[in-house]
Amino acid sequence: MMHRYSFTVEGQSCNFMKKLCLQLALFPLVFFCPNDRAQAQQKKPVAEYTVTQWASDPAIARGVAISVSDRGAAYVTTAFRRKQSSLDIRRIHNWVKTDLSFTSVEDRRAHYRANIADLRGVPDRDKNGVSDWKDLTVQKDGVVQVVGKDGDGSADQFKIVDTYSSEVTGIPAGVLAVGA
Repeated sequence: MMHRYSFTVEGQSCNFMKKLCLQLALFPLVFFCPNDRAQAQQKKPVAEYTVTQWASDPAIARGVAISVSDRGAAYVTTAFRRKQSSLDIRRIHNWVKTDLSFTSVEDRRAHYRANIADLRGVPDRDKNGVSDWKDLTVQKDGVVQVVGKDGDGSADQFKIVDTYSSEVTGIPAGVLAVGA
């Protein structure tokens, strides 16, 4: 199970980005408190810190990427389709060459729909008795908005913002919070 963490430095709560730095293992950034400019200029590490959990919810259990808005909301992409419903063609050499020649998403969609029956190992996820391109659309990846509303230092609101499940959609490997 994945965990998201927040922390306080020497008893003071630091900003949300520093909380995420700890989660993202950017340790050099978390040891300097921007509220104390003298300390930041001297680049002396803070001696003590406490790690506490910031968010835990099944909606973000398979988080792939995270972005934080200027208002402090975290946007987490989740991948439930990875290695299951997102078609990995790296070992199908003739498909890779064909895939690289596509000039549009519609080219890829047409190829998948016409040729997926040739592939072995595509599970019948929609339970209709046929392994076809529709089986790639059953499971959903998405973007979850995570917010701490009550000011207690932990997230308490998890909202699914969008989901992705088309046969040509890969896993959501990135997210950027703009104007959110």
